[in-house]
Amino acid sequence: MIQNSILKGTNLMPRASDFKKTGMISLGIKIYEKILDIQPRNIDVLRQFAIFSIETENYNLALEILARASSIDRRSATIFYLLGCAQHALGQHKRAILSYKRAIFIKPDFSDAFNNCGVVLENIGKIDLALDSYRRAFILHSESALACCNIANILLNCDDPLLANAWYDRAIKLKADYPEAHRGQADAFSAMKMYEFALDSYDTAIALWPNYAEAYCNRGIALNNLKEHDAAIKSFDKAIEIRPLYADAWCNKGVILGALGRYQEALTAYDRVKEIDPAHTEGNFNRALCHLLLGKLEEGWRGYEARWSLPRFSGARKFGVGRKWTGKESLHRKTILVYEEQGFGDTIQFCRYVPLLLDRGARVIFQVRKSLVRLMESLDGAPTILTAGNDVPHFDWQISTMSLPEAFGTVLENIPSQTPYLHANYRDQLEWASRIGSKAKLRVGLVWAGSPPPAASGFSGDGKSISLSCFEPFGALACEFVSLQKGDAEDEIRLLESQGWQGPRLINFADAISDFADTAALIMQLDLVISVDTGVAHLAGSLGKPVWLLNRFDTCWRWFLERHDSPWYPSMRLFRQSTAGDWAGVLSQVYAELRILHRLATAQSDFFGDDVETIG
Repeated sequence: MIQNSILKGTNLMPRASDFKKTGMISLGIKIYEKILDIQPRNIDVLRQFAIFSIETENYNLALEILARASSIDRRSATIFYLLGCAQHALGQHKRAILSYKRAIFIKPDFSDAFNNCGVVLENIGKIDLALDSYRRAFILHSESALACCNIANILLNCDDPLLANAWYDRAIKLKADYPEAHRGQADAFSAMKMYEFALDSYDTAIALWPNYAEAYCNRGIALNNLKEHDAAIKSFDKAIEIRPLYADAWCNKGVILGALGRYQEALTAYDRVKEIDPAHTEGNFNRALCHLLLGKLEEGWRGYEARWSLPRFSGARKFGVGRKWTGKESLHRKTILVYEEQGFGDTIQFCRYVPLLLDRGARVIFQVRKSLVRLMESLDGAPTILTAGNDVPHFDWQISTMSLPEAFGTVLENIPSQTPYLHANYRDQLEWASRIGSKAKLRVGLVWAGSPPPAASGFSGDGKSISLSCFEPFGALACEFVSLQKGDAEDEIRLLESQGWQGPRLINFADAISDFADTAALIMQLDLVISVDTGVAHLAGSLGKPVWLLNRFDTCWRWFLERHDSPWYPSMRLFRQSTAGDWAGVLSQVYAELRILHRLATAQSDFFGDDVETIG
């Protein structure tokens, strides 16, 4: 926030506020010009004229006036300060910084100049220098609530909400009626997931400034995270009422509408974002996800490329934009580098395109994380598999895994769905068959926890996890359950068993699984995999193994809508929540289906013998 305490004229000169009210700004300019005709070198008149011009947003005129003033008085810190204000307003950032620094050189204790210089430095991404400038402003003027708030804003943007909150609190103690500080403190509370406290602070900011659109918008995010979806939408609508062209508010409203399953309304909101700001990356990305979810794949893949402009994806683009293969260029005798991005499941799902590149005559280098290397070596056509982080040899073209569907023009009718396209190593299968032993019952693999979906615009998600305790009724089924769970959630097994767990006994080989090739070999010993939306679900589908996906209500785009099957994996069945958070309903349906499958398996075993393969 810019400091404007100096921009105050005396009562002897025309004041911008008076002339703005009457709509006679040009008259004010003429008055100053008349005075200067009589006193062309009056530095006070020039200074007041510059202030008048800045306050009425006549910045180019202000530059002309200040150029005259600075030629008369080269030692006026105020003149160079005002010059910095005008240059900043015109986007002349480097010149503004030089002008503020000149003002500080003349007047080393010029707190306002330090503050405004910090604003410009922050605008051009010089965050450390901006923070230092704000701190100097505060040291020089410890009663400056503005400096406190600016310091807090940077700390919050640098993911330190706790320290930011302390600075917001200091700003509020210095100036209780400071709506921006209350809103900033609310944002800090939200970042710490203290949403009730955040709402109180947003309400205080709005009470101080009833037309505070940003406070209404961010308040909507906090309400959504408290599951008060209708109230959140009303808050976004209020922000939009105040500022109809508020693209962020439209975008956030679209996120909630999508989470509520109102996808057409969400798409309408995202379309509005695009009308307001065609370069709004979050809106364009969310719009693409909505298109993909609705099965409009051509538009979806095209818009999905907007992800590269989002900070959370910027690190995934490892090889820049040069020489990206678009699907149109010939690959005959050319080398193409394919590199993974995002999660393990994404890589497993879209590596199916690598053999299609080989079919086009390409030499393929496929770069993946270490835990995927052995599995990817099973792809047809024997592409060169490279561990991420190793030196990359020469290549002619490059593309990320998630851009391959667009390059191949994938629509619902031509999804490459033939499975298996990944294979478990035969020796690994023999080792795992020996380790797990002979099968006497229906053997089911289980994954109950996954990583949360990426947050968008500050929204938090429930993720894809189910408490293992919810599976306790499955103990009544005469099935053999094998844990395929990795990570922190694996500790739930030991915790529940220590508390008298009455659910199914889980065979746990987590310590023996070193990579996805091991998991693949273990899956081949199972009759069925039941999993939340994780890499294991994709792996089972890619192997052609029966897999039941436990799917949340606000489903991922790749599973589409109102489908119980997947065009990506013929062996997959989808069990989706009917309402948000209703895992009990999903598990009840899975339990009933598993009972039927168990009876069929038992009947087959009785008729054919114990060594028969079970069909899922």
